[in-house]
Amino acid sequence: LEPAAAAGPAAQVASSGGDASIPIEGPAGVPEQQGEYVPALRLLRRHWAGVLLQFGFEAWVSMGFWVTSTWLPLQLRKAPVNMPEKLTQAMLIVNLTVMGCVQLAAGWASDRGMPRVWSCFGVYTLAAGVSVPVFIGFTRVSVAGCWLLHLLLMLLMGWVLGVVPATCSSIYPATVRSSGFNLAHNMAMSWLGGVSPTIVTALVAATGSVALAPGLLLVVAAVFSMAAALALLKYAPASNRSTPS
Repeated sequence: LEPAAAAGPAAQVASSGGDASIPIEGPAGVPEQQGEYVPALRLLRRHWAGVLLQFGFEAWVSMGFWVTSTWLPLQLRKAPVNMPEKLTQAMLIVNLTVMGCVQLAAGWASDRGMPRVWSCFGVYTLAAGVSVPVFIGFTRVSVAGCWLLHLLLMLLMGWVLGVVPATCSSIYPATVRSSGFNLAHNMAMSWLGGVSPTIVTALVAATGSVALAPGLLLVVAAVFSMAAALALLKYAPASNRSTPS
């Protein structure tokens, strides 16, 4: 515990996370009691590094979800795809349902000891490689092809979303676990995800390329999340794996 504390705030993520298996220090080194009320100020003071790591870890899935569930269906209704509105709605509903099933599968695997962070790192690596080709494909394939490409992105995001709760809640000690997870998750979904359709629209207007702009944005987000995943492995190793019961 001492080396982690000496290494700075970011390293304290490792010493504070992991299923409450490590003593939680209160003011002046006094151990906090389990269930003690902890104000948000203490979360930001003592565990801000964990909040930032989770924020980065969820960057790709937050931006990707909003782009593929809001901006993309509207874009597919335009040329050259010209997908009917009702068909884009059906595509979104069906693919979201499949994504939910993937989330359940990812959660099941996580509960049985799957290396959670490494599995997400693999998804981020794949996403960084396929994002640009996939969005180019949306402008060149048939309606059925667009549906399948959209499903591919949803499958990747479903896996990450199924793993995120167990992974990121393990970053924080028990006294700030819910507030820490929810703060970072909502920051990522709102500050990154919520504005991502606007960012894509601005990039398309600036570059003139409907195919490249969203793909490149998601590549950047995937690389950012890959870096955060590696940081989690170093500073919060307990977030990587659960011990199956």
